[in-house]
Amino acid sequence: MALPRCGRNHRPALSPLAGTRCLWYNTGRPGYLTLTSVLIGGAAIALATIGLMLTAIQAGRNTLTLEQSAQARALANTCVEQALGQVRASGINNHSDQTTLGGSTCTYLVIAGSDGSGVVAATSTVGSIVRKVRVIIATTSPRITLTSWQEVGE
Repeated sequence: MALPRCGRNHRPALSPLAGTRCLWYNTGRPGYLTLTSVLIGGAAIALATIGLMLTAIQAGRNTLTLEQSAQARALANTCVEQALGQVRASGINNHSDQTTLGGSTCTYLVIAGSDGSGVVAATSTVGSIVRKVRVIIATTSPRITLTSWQEVGE
């Protein structure tokens, strides 16, 4: 079998399926195929790395939000307990106060009813998280009795 005459940058090749034919070879610029492969592979690795970094950043944000939410709930409950301590010490009357713990603020409001009942509403803020708790006081004599203690929405 005779090899065909091939043009510039073409070389004869034997193929069991295609027979003898001319294949193109880039003889003038060796290494470009390797360089292109390395660049494409590097881009794929960089894309995967960026995706993993973004996922890790989002997970960190979610963890911070959950932590701030738990702190805000605990602060609101502490604020309600402080208000109940005030009610025990001086009786139930309309008043409000603000507390700061660890750079976070909590405000409570006591609203007295005419029969010794009342409501305590507390709002705490930790970072951008706001939690609100409302407690209904059934009676304050001879001891404080609560009807409900619940977290409320906006």
